[in-house]
Amino acid sequence: MEKSSSSDSRTVRNLILLLESGTFLHDIGKLSRYFITSKAKDIKGLDFHGQILYIDFSLKRIPETLWKFLNVEVYELLQIDPQTLPFETDFYLIHMICAHHGCNRCLRNPPCNLKDKIEDYKIMELLKTLDHMDASNPLDSRKQGYKEVFIDRFFEMKERVEIEKLDSLRIELYNKLNSALIEAGFGSKNFDIISFRRKLFEYLKEPFLKTLSETRLFANDITLFDHSLATSTLFKMYLSAYFRFGMPFPKNFSEVKYSFAKCYSTSKALIEEDFALSNVIIANNDFIVFPYPGLSNKKIRKGLKELINDFEVIRDPYDLFPKYKEYLLSLKVKNVEDIKEDYTYSKAIRDVKKVIYFALLKEKEELSKKLKSFTRHIRNVSNGVLKDRINFIKFLKKLVELKRLKKHLDAKPTIEEIRKFLKVHSSKEIEPQIEEYFDLITSPIRPPSPIEMSKMFLRYYRKTHSYKKVLNHFVITRPMTLGRIIAFNRIIQAKQTETLKNYPASNRPFEKDKLS
Repeated sequence: MEKSSSSDSRTVRNLILLLESGTFLHDIGKLSRYFITSKAKDIKGLDFHGQILYIDFSLKRIPETLWKFLNVEVYELLQIDPQTLPFETDFYLIHMICAHHGCNRCLRNPPCNLKDKIEDYKIMELLKTLDHMDASNPLDSRKQGYKEVFIDRFFEMKERVEIEKLDSLRIELYNKLNSALIEAGFGSKNFDIISFRRKLFEYLKEPFLKTLSETRLFANDITLFDHSLATSTLFKMYLSAYFRFGMPFPKNFSEVKYSFAKCYSTSKALIEEDFALSNVIIANNDFIVFPYPGLSNKKIRKGLKELINDFEVIRDPYDLFPKYKEYLLSLKVKNVEDIKEDYTYSKAIRDVKKVIYFALLKEKEELSKKLKSFTRHIRNVSNGVLKDRINFIKFLKKLVELKRLKKHLDAKPTIEEIRKFLKVHSSKEIEPQIEEYFDLITSPIRPPSPIEMSKMFLRYYRKTHSYKKVLNHFVITRPMTLGRIIAFNRIIQAKQTETLKNYPASNRPFEKDKLS
């Protein structure tokens, strides 16, 4: 069969939908009693959720067609010429499951020829970055037990995870996905990726809603379904922005930025399938909402409007739920006194100030280096000012830049004041303490870069001018991640549906009572 080129819009769409499907499956190993056990309080077990398929294959639990689908190169699945693609596609979809946390726990025997190498593939790097975005960073002291694990349903009654049923649900899911592949014509030139994707989402929803992505309290409001949909949606929108607008992939979590498009005159199928832009996360009779990166960019907004007509941009996720904003802002992921023994609010504020001053010191150290370099350069340029008009223009530009650098460097607090507060001569001296702080307040599973995290603290401080607000935003308040938005909207919609059922048909609430 002749292979298609990535310049074909249909080929790009199918590639996005296929990789989105792989992303939706990336945590299928969490639909397992072994995963719940490995995260239970007082149990020190290894988490093999990425390797569950190899365990199940060895036990002859995975049907033949599904196993073949997961173990064929991506470019072969869609009959694409890999030389025309801007990133590697010589990996299998199973790698999105087994290697998204690295290859150090590989159970494939013998290991595949991409072992360790796969981690540097652009698609895998993107998946690993976006998989982190639902991290709420609860404390390890809030781990649940093994027999009693609950899903927090916000203001609704919590729901028990029926751990004893998870393995059978996973095996049943394998068989359903196998049938979906056969029905979609997998293995033929007419393989219908859209049909398979629809079935994939349909079959995964029910079992994934019955268990968790994160079992610790205060992060257990995001089910496996919510996390999987959130991660695949972020993944999909960045692939779309990459192919349509040339937007580079985010290299770390601090570069992941998106807003929400609220549309009144387009369809879910158009967004999700026909154009493969993103996934709809809120929908009612009046509008649909989907996330997308770069909506502050005029070119991107114009390009999207040509596809889906006009839309409203919502930047603050809390504005998606105006009626519940105060409630959502009141949700905590941890209390200050629980972070460590004898920890107080005043100590927490001082630690936040220390992080911000660390970021400022790093910034001013860089400015100081630039200032010295510019001073030398301006001296050299000034020697030729009288001889050459071009040198004179260069001189003026360098002089303006020199004044700008000096202004920032002299701004309060000065570099000397920062050093005095931190009791150091350079940022390198205190960097281990900053790293220790972030290890304390964030999930030990995903230790962040202390430098990148401190920059985020500093940016937010410059926006709010409040150490208290920085503490609440990054440490105490439960973050409105995309997975939590999806989870909360699901609960709200279910509550509204139940309310409508209890009203007589002639006396039901009107549109004003719907989610806005």
